[in-house]
Amino acid sequence: MYETFDTPFYLQRSIEVHYTPFTAEWQISGKNVVGQNNVAAYSTYGTGRANAYKILEDSLNLRDVRIYDTVEDADGKERRVLNAKETTLAAQKQQAIRDAFRDWIWRDPERRQALVRQYNEEMNATRPREYDGSQEELIRHLEKETKSLIFPKGDKYLVAIHEASMSRAMQLEELYLKPPSRERHQAR
Repeated sequence: MYETFDTPFYLQRSIEVHYTPFTAEWQISGKNVVGQNNVAAYSTYGTGRANAYKILEDSLNLRDVRIYDTVEDADGKERRVLNAKETTLAAQKQQAIRDAFRDWIWRDPERRQALVRQYNEEMNATRPREYDGSQEELIRHLEKETKSLIFPKGDKYLVAIHEASMSRAMQLEELYLKPPSRERHQAR
């Protein structure tokens, strides 16, 4: 943020980003301390009505920037009216901030890898399977072992199952030896 918005060094201590987990809200303290003469904050990434820090805060909270004017109606009551022109301009600046952030985040390969790793650890509920080939050898061994342990005796099947491969043996029994269903249930 400091780098992109060219925040003067003496203001960097007063402009800070805070996250509140309870409300899941981002806040930027001191966003109005930057003077109008800061080109990045009020021209490149901001407008005269909403500086770059205000737009960034809305972006972090996943809100579209809205600029309102206060007008008096016929009854003398004040009400807020959306200023379409300023809102459109602020929305363009919000997109410019997003683009600058996207460019910044992927620029450094180490930062990219660290963020991808952190995102995958915290946000991904599933992880793709990784195979090194050792599972195939185990499956072949269990198939051989359990197939030899399942053998017919007369019109019924006796099943001698190795304790570690009991469920796999039952699956293999149904695959390799398919007696009529009544006999299969009697055999167990």
